Amino acid sequence: MAAAIALTALVALTGCGSDGVLTLGADEATRSPCPSPTTIPVEQLRTSAAPTCVPAGSDLLFPNGTRVTIDDQAGSGGLQSTSDPVRYSWIDVGNFGVVAGQATTSCARHHVWGSIEGVRRVRQAFGPDWPCPARD
Repeated sequence: MAAAIALTALVALTGCGSDGVLTLGADEATRSPCPSPTTIPVEQLRTSAAPTCVPAGSDLLFPNGTRVTIDDQAGSGGLQSTSDPVRYSWIDVGNFGVVAGQATTSCARHHVWGSIEGVRRVRQAFGPDWPCPARD
């Protein structure tokens, strides 16, 4: 249960859509940390296989070569802005894996990688335009 509470609290900080809270039950956040960090091309996040471990400390590799490090804490999310107009986001969706996103600040171009259920849950929590920046 503590994992579900921690996940809700940490991921809620990164939200910019719908209700802004990603909620997982204790039975949906049961993975242990992976034995060692690695580099994960975001294209590999699109899988129907359940992840076997939390890739805490690993780098997500985006198609343009940008690397973003996943926090060492399971059940978290992050955002990296660069000097160019592109933002890189990721969210650990418990047993549904990591969901990664890349979007221009205008959201003219955006891409999302992750399992079908992981992406569905992220967009349900943060809006159908995630990973686009919030619009007032």
